[in-house]
Amino acid sequence: MTRPEQSARPGAQLTALLDAFGVTPRAYPLTEPTVVATKSHETLAAIGRAAGLTQEQMEALDAAAGAGGGAKRSTVRPTFAPGPATFAGIDLIQPDQRSCVPTCLAVLMLTTNPVFAAWIATGRGEPSFASGRGALAERARESGSQRWSAAVAHLARAATKRGPVRVWPHAWGVAPWDAARVASTPGRRYCSRMVNDLDASARERAGRAIERAVSRSKPVIAYAGGDSRDGYGSAVPRHAVLLAPASDPFRGPLVFEPAAGRIFATTWDALAGPTLARELFGGWSHLTWLVLPRT
Repeated sequence: MTRPEQSARPGAQLTALLDAFGVTPRAYPLTEPTVVATKSHETLAAIGRAAGLTQEQMEALDAAAGAGGGAKRSTVRPTFAPGPATFAGIDLIQPDQRSCVPTCLAVLMLTTNPVFAAWIATGRGEPSFASGRGALAERARESGSQRWSAAVAHLARAATKRGPVRVWPHAWGVAPWDAARVASTPGRRYCSRMVNDLDASARERAGRAIERAVSRSKPVIAYAGGDSRDGYGSAVPRHAVLLAPASDPFRGPLVFEPAAGRIFATTWDALAGPTLARELFGGWSHLTWLVLPRT
């Protein structure tokens, strides 16, 4: 097979590779919703009391629910700020080298699914996602960190279900369209979008798409890799982070970096630039793919 010319179409190498495999990048299989119906703060408080949580743990769960003063809230929203990423005393970090995407999916679920968040924090309740109820029931009595790792592993399995033809190599982790499938819920559908890192207008469109979603409190999973000009090995996605709303939406989003287990602040302009801040993207410098809510 003749190797494609490097200069044929800048930034289109990965597209050509996927075309050769017969892959349609913007495929949106929207089955197996991952989030169950939400419950009120009172239900979460009852779960915490039944679990015998300490006052400090109850306050952490209350803060995660954003329900100070007894106000009712329909979603659990962990309070994220620049620094170590934690929830109810649990370090939110990817358990292994290939779980950046499922870790981002798990953090996304923490912000949208109070039953899942309560289970991570207390072991009570029964999270239902991907492969059905009861899949994590045996992990309920473990520590919060162990439940977190088990949930990430469960999401990884759900996102890598494959048929006999495996287009996306296992070494690349979770395919963007599979991340979109697992992230989708009955009320919010996610899709995948490839980013041509060498096209300034494409980078600007990607930046605007991220800003539209995040400014509406809809997190985005962003895949990062190297410079497409360096060939296929650099063009493919190598890491993923979660972009979430910050307290000042006009300045820019927060970046959850799963490998470091930390949250960083960035600006909208920085996301649309020719290179990314490597510290925020696991050492990688270019956007390659986005998993974002469909408009």
